[in-house]
Parts: sequence; C-alpha cells; structure tokens
Amino acid sequence: MIRLLISFVAVALASVSTAVAGVMVFLALITPHIAKIIIGRNHIYTIPFSALLGAFILLLFDTIGRVIFRANRNTC
Repeated sequence: MIRLLISFVAVALASVSTAVAGVMVFLALITPHIAKIIIGRNHIYTIPFSALLGAFILLLFDTIGRVIFRANRNTC
C-alpha cells in the first residue's frame, strides 16, 4: 500500500513539474533513468552520459519538430 502511495506521489510531482515548467523539466527528470538503463548504476559514467543523452534527445526532437512543422508554415 505504501509503495502504491509513493508511486502516485512521484507521478503527481512529475506531472505538476511538467505542467508548470514544460517539457524541458520532463526531459531532465527522465534522462538519468534512461541513462541508468543503458549504462548501469556506475555514477562515473552515468552522470556524463545523462548530460550527453539529454542534449541528444533535445536536439533530435527539436529537429524532428522543425522538419514536421516546416511543411505547414507559409513563408511570405
């Protein structure tokens, strides 16, 4: 029961921070967890990899968004 409550509070806090500050906070919250899955729990490698992975994910989705929405934009 306590584990379910803690999980609910964690999801609620992540949702509120994403709603208030935007997608950048969600990216900052989720990137270290993705890095731990890929690299492991060794912090010597996880911390720099998290920074590089966050920059890569941000650049990737920014580029995808610009390419998708370029077709819908009228240039005058």
